[in-house]
Amino acid sequence: MGLIDGAVARLKEDTMADARVADPATAFRFQVNSTKLRGPAGFSKISGIKEENEVMEYREGSDKQLAVRKIPGLRTYPEVTFEKGLTRQGLDLVNWRKDVLRGAEGFRASVLVTVQDCTGNAARSAQMERGWPSSLEMSDLDGSSSEVAVETMTIVHEGNVKGSIFLTGGAAVAAAFAGSGIAGM
Repeated sequence: MGLIDGAVARLKEDTMADARVADPATAFRFQVNSTKLRGPAGFSKISGIKEENEVMEYREGSDKQLAVRKIPGLRTYPEVTFEKGLTRQGLDLVNWRKDVLRGAEGFRASVLVTVQDCTGNAARSAQMERGWPSSLEMSDLDGSSSEVAVETMTIVHEGNVKGSIFLTGGAAVAAAFAGSGIAGM
Protein backbone atom coordinates (compact mmCIF):
# COMPACT_ATOMS: atom_id res chain seq x y z
CA MET A 1 0.00 0.00 0.00
CA GLY A 2 1.47 3.31 -1.07
CA LEU A 3 1.59 6.52 0.92
CA ILE A 4 -1.49 7.96 -0.80
CA ASP A 5 -3.48 4.75 -0.48
CA GLY A 6 -2.70 4.64 3.26
CA ALA A 7 -3.78 8.26 3.72
CA VAL A 8 -7.05 7.61 1.86
CA ALA A 9 -7.73 4.52 4.01
CA ARG A 10 -7.13 6.52 7.23
CA LEU A 11 -9.41 9.31 5.96
CA LYS A 12 -12.18 6.76 5.28
CA GLU A 13 -11.76 5.29 8.78
CA ASP A 14 -11.87 8.77 10.35
CA THR A 15 -14.99 9.66 8.33
CA MET A 16 -16.75 6.46 9.40
CA ALA A 17 -15.84 7.12 13.05
CA ASP A 18 -17.19 10.69 12.77
CA ALA A 19 -20.48 9.36 11.34
CA ARG A 20 -20.98 7.22 14.46
CA VAL A 21 -20.70 10.23 16.77
CA ALA A 22 -24.10 11.92 17.14
CA ASP A 23 -24.28 15.68 17.21
CA PRO A 24 -25.98 17.08 20.30
CA ALA A 25 -29.49 18.45 19.92
CA THR A 26 -29.81 22.20 19.56
CA ALA A 27 -31.67 24.36 22.07
CA PHE A 28 -33.61 26.21 19.36
CA ARG A 29 -35.64 23.32 17.94
CA PHE A 30 -38.42 22.18 20.26
CA GLN A 31 -42.17 21.89 20.49
CA VAL A 32 -44.76 21.95 23.24
CA ASN A 33 -47.88 19.82 23.39
CA SER A 34 -50.53 19.84 26.07
CA THR A 35 -54.04 18.65 26.73
CA LYS A 36 -54.94 22.38 27.07
CA LEU A 37 -53.32 23.62 23.83
CA ARG A 38 -54.54 22.90 20.31
CA GLY A 39 -51.79 21.07 18.43
CA PRO A 40 -48.11 21.79 18.95
CA ALA A 41 -47.77 25.24 20.51
CA GLY A 42 -45.08 27.66 19.39
CA PHE A 43 -42.95 29.21 22.11
CA SER A 44 -39.76 31.21 21.65
CA LYS A 45 -38.22 30.36 25.01
CA ILE A 46 -38.70 27.84 27.83
CA SER A 47 -36.77 27.87 31.08
CA GLY A 48 -36.82 26.03 34.39
CA ILE A 49 -37.25 22.41 33.29
CA LYS A 50 -35.68 20.65 36.23
CA GLU A 51 -36.24 17.92 38.77
CA GLU A 52 -34.35 17.45 41.99
CA ASN A 53 -34.52 15.68 45.31
CA GLU A 54 -34.33 17.25 48.71
CA VAL A 55 -31.34 15.82 50.53
CA MET A 56 -31.86 14.36 53.98
CA GLU A 57 -28.81 14.09 56.18
CA TYR A 58 -28.71 11.22 58.63
CA ARG A 59 -26.17 9.70 60.94
CA GLU A 60 -26.37 7.19 63.77
CA GLY A 61 -24.08 7.36 66.74
CA SER A 62 -22.83 3.83 66.04
CA ASP A 63 -21.77 4.64 62.45
CA LYS A 64 -18.09 3.84 62.01
CA GLN A 65 -17.67 6.36 59.20
CA LEU A 66 -17.25 9.91 60.45
CA ALA A 67 -19.54 11.36 57.81
CA VAL A 68 -23.20 12.13 57.44
CA ARG A 69 -25.17 9.95 55.04
CA LYS A 70 -27.03 11.69 52.24
CA ILE A 71 -30.45 10.14 51.61
CA PRO A 72 -32.76 11.15 48.75
CA GLY A 73 -35.86 12.90 50.04
CA LEU A 74 -38.94 14.22 48.30
CA ARG A 75 -38.72 15.15 44.65
CA THR A 76 -39.37 18.77 43.83
CA TYR A 77 -40.17 20.44 40.53
CA PRO A 78 -39.60 24.17 40.09
CA GLU A 79 -41.96 26.27 38.02
CA VAL A 80 -41.40 26.32 34.26
CA THR A 81 -41.60 29.55 32.26
CA PHE A 82 -42.86 29.65 28.67
CA GLU A 83 -42.50 32.76 26.46
CA LYS A 84 -44.10 33.48 23.09
CA GLY A 85 -45.01 36.36 20.87
CA LEU A 86 -48.43 37.87 21.62
CA THR A 87 -50.98 37.07 18.88
CA ARG A 88 -54.75 37.23 18.45
CA GLN A 89 -54.79 33.53 17.75
CA GLY A 90 -52.95 32.65 20.98
CA LEU A 91 -55.98 32.59 23.25
CA ASP A 92 -55.35 29.04 24.52
CA LEU A 93 -53.09 30.45 27.25
CA VAL A 94 -55.65 33.06 28.30
CA ASN A 95 -58.46 30.50 28.38
CA TRP A 96 -56.34 28.06 30.38
CA ARG A 97 -55.54 30.79 32.91
CA LYS A 98 -59.26 31.70 33.11
CA ASP A 99 -60.06 28.05 33.90
CA VAL A 100 -57.66 28.25 36.86
CA LEU A 101 -59.17 31.52 38.13
CA ARG A 102 -62.70 30.09 37.89
CA GLY A 103 -61.66 26.86 39.57
CA ALA A 104 -63.05 24.99 36.59
CA GLU A 105 -62.86 21.25 36.72
CA GLY A 106 -60.02 19.91 34.60
CA PHE A 107 -57.81 23.02 34.79
CA ARG A 108 -54.76 20.80 35.36
CA ALA A 109 -53.09 19.42 32.25
CA SER A 110 -50.22 17.33 30.95
CA VAL A 111 -47.45 19.27 29.21
CA LEU A 112 -44.83 17.64 27.01
CA VAL A 113 -41.76 19.59 25.85
CA THR A 114 -39.85 17.77 23.12
CA VAL A 115 -36.35 18.76 22.02
CA GLN A 116 -35.78 17.77 18.41
CA ASP A 117 -32.58 16.78 16.62
CA CYS A 118 -31.50 18.34 13.32
CA THR A 119 -33.83 16.01 11.39
CA GLY A 120 -36.89 16.92 13.49
CA ASN A 121 -36.98 13.65 15.44
CA ALA A 122 -37.45 13.62 19.20
CA ALA A 123 -34.08 13.69 20.96
CA ARG A 124 -35.34 14.07 24.53
CA SER A 125 -38.57 15.15 26.19
CA ALA A 126 -39.81 16.37 29.53
CA GLN A 127 -43.31 15.35 30.57
CA MET A 128 -44.98 17.35 33.32
CA GLU A 129 -48.22 16.13 34.87
CA ARG A 130 -51.02 18.03 36.61
CA GLY A 131 -49.63 21.37 35.43
CA TRP A 132 -51.47 24.66 35.49
CA PRO A 133 -50.57 28.30 34.79
CA SER A 134 -49.90 30.10 38.06
CA SER A 135 -49.35 33.36 36.18
CA LEU A 136 -49.75 34.89 32.73
CA GLU A 137 -47.94 38.14 31.97
CA MET A 138 -47.74 40.53 29.03
CA SER A 139 -44.45 42.30 28.31
CA ASP A 140 -44.04 46.03 28.86
CA LEU A 141 -45.40 48.12 26.03
CA ASP A 142 -43.37 51.04 24.70
CA GLY A 143 -44.44 53.13 21.72
CA SER A 144 -40.84 54.14 21.01
CA SER A 145 -39.36 50.64 20.76
CA SER A 146 -39.18 48.08 17.97
CA GLU A 147 -39.76 44.99 20.05
CA VAL A 148 -42.16 42.08 19.78
CA ALA A 149 -44.88 42.00 22.46
CA VAL A 150 -44.31 38.84 24.48
CA GLU A 151 -46.56 36.91 26.82
CA THR A 152 -45.02 34.82 29.58
CA MET A 153 -46.80 31.90 31.19
CA THR A 154 -45.50 30.26 34.36
CA ILE A 155 -46.59 26.67 34.91
CA VAL A 156 -46.38 24.76 38.16
CA HIS A 157 -46.59 20.97 37.98
CA GLU A 158 -46.27 17.79 40.00
CA GLY A 159 -43.65 15.97 37.93
CA ASN A 160 -44.38 12.67 36.24
CA VAL A 161 -46.25 9.96 38.12
CA LYS A 162 -44.30 7.29 36.21
CA GLY A 163 -40.91 8.50 37.47
CA SER A 164 -38.53 11.06 36.03
CA ILE A 165 -39.94 13.93 33.98
CA PHE A 166 -37.11 13.35 31.51
CA LEU A 167 -37.87 10.87 28.74
CA THR A 168 -35.52 9.57 26.08
CA GLY A 169 -36.38 10.08 22.41
CA GLY A 170 -38.42 8.01 20.01
CA ALA A 171 -40.55 5.25 21.53
CA ALA A 172 -40.61 6.76 25.05
CA VAL A 173 -42.02 10.04 23.72
CA ALA A 174 -44.63 8.21 21.61
CA ALA A 175 -45.65 6.18 24.66
CA ALA A 176 -45.99 9.35 26.73
CA PHE A 177 -48.31 10.81 24.11
CA ALA A 178 -50.38 7.66 23.89
CA GLY A 179 -51.04 7.59 27.64
CA SER A 180 -51.53 11.28 28.30
CA GLY A 181 -54.36 12.40 26.05
CA ILE A 182 -52.05 14.99 24.45
CA ALA A 183 -52.85 15.62 20.80
CA GLY A 184 -50.64 16.87 18.03
CA MET A 185 -47.49 14.75 17.79
